[in-house]
Amino acid sequence: MAEWLKAAVLKTAVRETVPGVRIPLSPPTYTAIERERRHRDPVRAAEAIYEVVASDRPRHWVILGSDAYRLIGAKLDKLRAEYDAGREMAFRTDYPNGGPPIL
Repeated sequence: MAEWLKAAVLKTAVRETVPGVRIPLSPPTYTAIERERRHRDPVRAAEAIYEVVASDRPRHWVILGSDAYRLIGAKLDKLRAEYDAGREMAFRTDYPNGGPPIL
């Protein structure tokens, strides 16, 4: 990770998103149960974001955290099932011997 980014992530105590509204960036104190639920490390997340932004082919979506990966995967599985279920109807609604495909 670039030293300037690491310094910004580690040394910044607050950020001001709306003038006059300061949001603390230092991690709060968590109970043991809350710590167990929190999988994401903000420093590693910043490194991952920097890696994507600095790459030759940056992605449009960056998934941070294994819980987010699982939730997105479950949603994609559901969408794929609905998409596949609609295949027959999609082709059935074309004109018989229709013209060339639009795309």
